[in-house]
Amino acid sequence: MWVLKETVAFVAATLFVLQYGTASQGAAVDAAEPMIKSIENTGTSIGTVLDKNLERTEPKEKEILEKIQTTSSMHQPSNLWLIHELYLSSEIERAKNKIRAGLCDQYRGFRKFIIQIPPADAKLRDWMGSDEYDMKTVSPHLETEVISPLLVDRRKRKDRLLPIPEFTSGVVADRKRYFSRRVRELTNAYDYQMELIEEGANAVLNAMYNAVLTWAGMDEELFGDMLKPESIEDKADVVQLGLNVGDDLKCPRNVLKGPEKVLEGPKKVQEGPKSTEEN
Repeated sequence: MWVLKETVAFVAATLFVLQYGTASQGAAVDAAEPMIKSIENTGTSIGTVLDKNLERTEPKEKEILEKIQTTSSMHQPSNLWLIHELYLSSEIERAKNKIRAGLCDQYRGFRKFIIQIPPADAKLRDWMGSDEYDMKTVSPHLETEVISPLLVDRRKRKDRLLPIPEFTSGVVADRKRYFSRRVRELTNAYDYQMELIEEGANAVLNAMYNAVLTWAGMDEELFGDMLKPESIEDKADVVQLGLNVGDDLKCPRNVLKGPEKVLEGPKKVQEGPKSTEEN
């Protein structure tokens, strides 16, 4: 069962801080609470998508293996392997599309929060909107290997989970054993891809969580092994990482578009390359 454990476990501690923040943080803290809950709900929804995906795919392996064992055809074992590979690949794409759509929808609300709610520390907005920040700061992004499992490039030929196996034996019993092993390897490859998708989704949610906490001035450790920022410069990087996940995810343009200057300064959230998906 796939569960976004880190995300869900973090909520209780976060809401405690939200309730007992200092008076100077009032407005930012009040606005942060529903945003934190919204991100939590997105994490729960993603966990549901992954669980339902698992519920659909688990019985399929058993079904394919039973068909391989009962066939008397020399070619049927390889055909059944191919059918199962196509099915698992389609399930991966389905999960990617649903999860990415949910994350982009969450990003829309998160971005609106950053635009509309003043930070607990006015110096943070001033710094992020300054010419100096625009010129000197290398804009932080999630690592490619973390975000890429969530993306689908429709211009490329669909990648297979594993190469089509070749087995030249003409003995039906040998082919049954061989392709049964290959079917189990498909399941392992599928499980690994789903784990990468979950890790990517966690990284995106963590980036938005951390940005909200930092923007609202919460005295709380950050998620994802990120060090708690002390300087205005470091805090700005945490917020900017969250703002950049829309580009990292290649969210639809209607999600990315908005005020020309998000932080009342040089444009810090830029539209990335045109999405490779049809939105």
